[in-house]
Amino acid sequence: MKRSYDAIAGVYDRLANIFIGKALRNAQIYLVQYIPARAKVLIAGGGTGWILEEITKLHNTGLQIDYVDISAGMIAKAKRRDTKQNDIRFLHQSAGENFEGKDYDVILTPFFFDNFSEATMQAVFEKLHQKLNQNGLWLYADFQVAGKHRFFKEAMLFIMYIFFRAACNIEANHLPDVTGQFAKNSYQLISSKTFKQEFIRSAVYRKRHN
Repeated sequence: MKRSYDAIAGVYDRLANIFIGKALRNAQIYLVQYIPARAKVLIAGGGTGWILEEITKLHNTGLQIDYVDISAGMIAKAKRRDTKQNDIRFLHQSAGENFEGKDYDVILTPFFFDNFSEATMQAVFEKLHQKLNQNGLWLYADFQVAGKHRFFKEAMLFIMYIFFRAACNIEANHLPDVTGQFAKNSYQLISSKTFKQEFIRSAVYRKRHN
């Protein structure tokens, strides 16, 4: 069965709030400030689309956004968002598949790579890496096991992976090393911030020549 969040699209935001609380949203809102005016943006795995309205608070016109999600239910909810005068193209497919978009100024991957095994993550990362312009920004947010209460964080991840593997057929059962991929490809860390006692990390990376 193909990975999909269709089964929980209608309740996803409420589930996220139950599991994590406001930190999940705050980690993504933190990244929005780094999207420049008139940018061409790729959002991979944007879910229900609430992030589009947060972006609109900063830029109500002038952005070109490709919104890619594998879930038809998530895309349907995202299409109902008020995006003002920004140009949004919704693509119902996996961001790991080939699609027309390229030459992005910004790529946003919020809680996206935690769906994938290490091997799949590396393959998807490489495809997105090729679509980002030199000096472009990669806005990343995801879970990590760092700081205090590591046992609790590992237990939370274990429970979440059991749930999402059953409900959405994701392939991952642990976090892949995405930070290592940024280092391998010589990305420059511009800014970062942690949330929920370092359980969540948001980071802004700049693509540089290798």
